[in-house]
Amino acid sequence: MSLAPFHWCTISQLVIPTAARLRFVEIAIQKSGFATLNLWIFLFNNNHTPNRNTVYADLTYATTTPVDVNLTPAGWSAGALVGVNGGTTWGAVPIEFVGAAAPQTIYGYGVVDVTDDTLMWAERVDTPFALAVGQKVEVIPKFQFGSIYDPAP
Repeated sequence: MSLAPFHWCTISQLVIPTAARLRFVEIAIQKSGFATLNLWIFLFNNNHTPNRNTVYADLTYATTTPVDVNLTPAGWSAGALVGVNGGTTWGAVPIEFVGAAAPQTIYGYGVVDVTDDTLMWAERVDTPFALAVGQKVEVIPKFQFGSIYDPAP
């Protein structure tokens, strides 16, 4: 008697339990090589809500001093569960507006690897705000590992 083979490809969704998400965050920040990437943090001033298909070209770079950061593993906070998602934050990064005379409305920030313009992540602020020449804003990058099937924290 022969049995039909079982094909794992029939499983449609990978599920990562909540308890494991923190572990994945810790692995990512320790092993990902953040320190070897050429990352810039920037503000964007177009009314875009980042999603899984967002690329660097979708975001309009606000006229600010770009900030070249080295997101070394030691700079990240200890991982913690935020709701059902594992997460960590980096220290505050000051960004100064240096552009045109008129203030620009800021909708969020992004982190791009300028080696090849890969958008690593982006976050929209809850309430857009105006930034004028000479003003600074502090961005606190955060990294979370979650699931599209769980509600936001």
